Amino acid sequence: MNNIITRGKAKLLLHKLKCSNNMFFLQYEKNEGERKHILCRLGLTEDKILLKHNYDPTDYNSLEVFDSSLQAFIEMSISDVIFIRYNDIRYFVLPN
Repeated sequence: MNNIITRGKAKLLLHKLKCSNNMFFLQYEKNEGERKHILCRLGLTEDKILLKHNYDPTDYNSLEVFDSSLQAFIEMSISDVIFIRYNDIRYFVLPN
């Protein structure tokens, strides 16, 4: 199943994934125009109780995700995200 969401909704979805510490798939476009598909997780070091009460959309303009296959952190912009796949639903992010 596919859904199309705005960047604001994508930031809210990423916040929920960060609070629940669930893994998800993410496709993003690198600077060279190459598209990468990774299995990742957000929020490995933050306190989960504080996260649930402190949602700030500007915190998600720049993302730091943990790539499970590389076992490394990757930093990217929210504008580079093409889709987020979670619970067998692809959320395509509209470019603004």
